[in-house]
Amino acid sequence: MKRRKGQFDFKQFSIKQEKSAMKVGTDGVLLGAWACVSGSKTVLDIGTGTGLIALMIAQRNPTAIIDSIEIDQESVIEATNNVMHSPWTERVRVFHESIQNFSEHAAHTYDLIVSNPPFFNSGTPSPITNRHQARHTGQLSQEDLIKAVTRLLSDSGKFCVILPVTESEHFIFLAANNNLSVSHKTIFHPKARKPSERLLIEFSRQASPFTENKLVQYCEDGSWTEEYKKLTRDFHIKL
Repeated sequence: MKRRKGQFDFKQFSIKQEKSAMKVGTDGVLLGAWACVSGSKTVLDIGTGTGLIALMIAQRNPTAIIDSIEIDQESVIEATNNVMHSPWTERVRVFHESIQNFSEHAAHTYDLIVSNPPFFNSGTPSPITNRHQARHTGQLSQEDLIKAVTRLLSDSGKFCVILPVTESEHFIFLAANNNLSVSHKTIFHPKARKPSERLLIEFSRQASPFTENKLVQYCEDGSWTEEYKKLTRDFHIKL
């Protein structure tokens, strides 16, 4: 990943982000590289923002058809432009619609659903309206997200999400009440000696014992760990 003004360059595509409410960040890169895409013919990205995660999945799975949902108009324009300038224009579609509405009329279910959702249920709203909309749960509650996933996920499908640790317990509880069980969990630490800030969680409809691992991004000297480099090697230009 190489940063230029208003743009991030990855190995196979670039992300322009002058208008989008949510910029390229570690959360999106993590989820796009971490989600299990093997065998998924249809993928849904809820809250696509710049289109980053959708394009990462398109790169990782050369046959998947990917639908991307975004409610913010400026982000839709930018995501559409990013898709059009990528190698995967025929496989990635961007829809300007709320997931609540989309889930009511979708023509089919999805093998994989991914989301880097709004969070910070409590906190000071951003003074920038569209960033507040993208980053806080005023427009999309955890309950609405899980209900939409329940409608749209195929019987054998996977739902992958990244959440702050403080939000994850309630989210897992709500998911369980809608027959979605944790199948895998990755505890993400910025550094080994720092507390975890994020959880990467995979849900499925099949209840079974889940697996768990830890991922650390930085060594004590500030360089990337080998495990983080292995996860993101296909995307970061300097790897």
